[in-house]
Amino acid sequence: MDSAGGILTTLAIATDMGGFHQLVDWASIFGQIIAFGIEGPGSYGGALTSDVRRQGFKLIEVSRPDRRLSRLNETSNTLDAENAVRTVLAR
Repeated sequence: MDSAGGILTTLAIATDMGGFHQLVDWASIFGQIIAFGIEGPGSYGGALTSDVRRQGFKLIEVSRPDRRLSRLNETSNTLDAENAVRTVLAR
């Protein structure tokens, strides 16, 4: 996402170490990484959180979206990711 809120591109990764490294490599294409926003860093996002921290990046915990609203509006992982980016940019 650029500073005006435009989506530059999206990426789907595997939830393993190879995918985590792919994410960092991909994010680096756009310039200096300021922070990663991660949902559930103490539970299901724990492995990604550990890897991001080991590589020296700042972590911002992103609140989990209200799943009741998600089901009603049929949101996707892409929309959840966009909301996470907006949270990181707002901080």
